[in-house]
Amino acid sequence: MANWLIGLLIVLVTTSILPVSAQEQTTETPVAAIHELPLLKTASGVGYNIQKYSGFNFITEHLTEAVVKSYLKLKTKAKKSNVDFEIFSGWDLIRKKTKSVEIKSSNLIVEGIPLSYLEVKADGPIYIKKVLTPKNKKKNMFVLPVSIKTKIIIDLDKVNEVITNLPKWKKVLKNVDFPLPPFGRTKVEIIKLQINAQENGFINVITSVRSLENPNAEPLDLSFTGKIVLKEKKVLIQDIESQIDDIFTKDSDLARSFNTFLEELINPVFNFEKYEKKGLKIESVDFQYDKNNLIILIDAKKLQNNFN
Repeated sequence: MANWLIGLLIVLVTTSILPVSAQEQTTETPVAAIHELPLLKTASGVGYNIQKYSGFNFITEHLTEAVVKSYLKLKTKAKKSNVDFEIFSGWDLIRKKTKSVEIKSSNLIVEGIPLSYLEVKADGPIYIKKVLTPKNKKKNMFVLPVSIKTKIIIDLDKVNEVITNLPKWKKVLKNVDFPLPPFGRTKVEIIKLQINAQENGFINVITSVRSLENPNAEPLDLSFTGKIVLKEKKVLIQDIESQIDDIFTKDSDLARSFNTFLEELINPVFNFEKYEKKGLKIESVDFQYDKNNLIILIDAKKLQNNFN
């Protein structure tokens, strides 16, 4: 999702209502020379006043916001979105320079994950430049560091859908090397998964597993409880207690051994540090619960890209 947000930010700033020939795209700067660019040269004086009082700034800003709204609706099926640019001038926006960008969307789907609300605020100044990488490819690059604050709200009733759409879980559900005390290990697939989450982070999971080695065998019903916690930018499920119908109960020695297996299999449920690449630094992550919602707050910084 972090990569999606960066891609969205680039789209927000580089989207323009004018033809490509009018934009600052006719020449590309070698990435090694990016530090030699003027830090931020923007319209001023007479040029700025002409844009302001002619209405060019207003038209450019609002039409660009409308284009980005349409993009969000197309890509995320967002029911409602608001996009707000704070610009230097209309011509600077066309040249991919702006003070800040803020988006607010509700009831959207990002990479298959349903979100009740998404808010992204990028504080600049933001300056994106098309560069030539060492491999002679054209890439959009952030010339200046950008601070990005993100707020995500997830309906606890949709935690099941969120988790099963995470890339790690799509892989885990299909093939698990499953310990089956006291009979050894077997390959299984998870054919049913129901996750119920509560406002205090407590979860209850009910699932069925089917043997891949003996498909004709009856599925096993597994259930476990635990608590969602955030630790060192990782989402974990701790304090797991499990049982498998007709094999062991939660208070047995077999259950305690199986709990350890589950913690190793599941955790981390999500690792924010995994997305710290290409100049993205996640500085802090916080969880909050409000009524039937999980609120995730992320502070990040986008540094200059490194294409080496």
